[in-house]
Amino acid sequence: LSIPAISAESIYYVSPAGDDENDGERPEDAFATIQMAIDTVSPAGEDAVILRIAAGTYQENIVLKSGISLDGGWNSDFSEQWDFAKEGYEPVEAFKVTIDGGGETVQEPCLKAENVQDLTVSGLTLENGRGVQGGGFSIVNSTCTLLHLRFADNMAMGKTGSGNSAWYTFGDAIYISSSD
Repeated sequence: LSIPAISAESIYYVSPAGDDENDGERPEDAFATIQMAIDTVSPAGEDAVILRIAAGTYQENIVLKSGISLDGGWNSDFSEQWDFAKEGYEPVEAFKVTIDGGGETVQEPCLKAENVQDLTVSGLTLENGRGVQGGGFSIVNSTCTLLHLRFADNMAMGKTGSGNSAWYTFGDAIYISSSD
């Protein structure tokens, strides 16, 4: 008799009302920033980690890691998630999760995935990101599933050659290279 392996998942919580000193294991103990949650938690073996993200604006430039997925669109107490399939891609404020990359003051994309595997990103608005490869989301050599993402006011730009006249852009909203 052969029983197929079932992949378990660990769920952690992130909220603007949270605290990065918390462990994120329960809604009332949510992290305050997505990057701190990513840097703190780690997948155990084949188990996936899902970060449930409550509505609000997160001023961050996030570097993603393998096995840690972002699940946005949750209300402030994590009791309900926006139904993107039925209600549309632009949630009302009570469910809207925005990653604000900092605009012109920070030259990094909102989200960056380099050599990342087993990643799902869902239910986020990425805005004001800047980067050479993808202002909103830069994905290089990674395996990702992207669901219900919105992009606004992102810019990819860089300089090549000499002087100030040679500029190039690669994917204002999203840049994908050598990825599945």
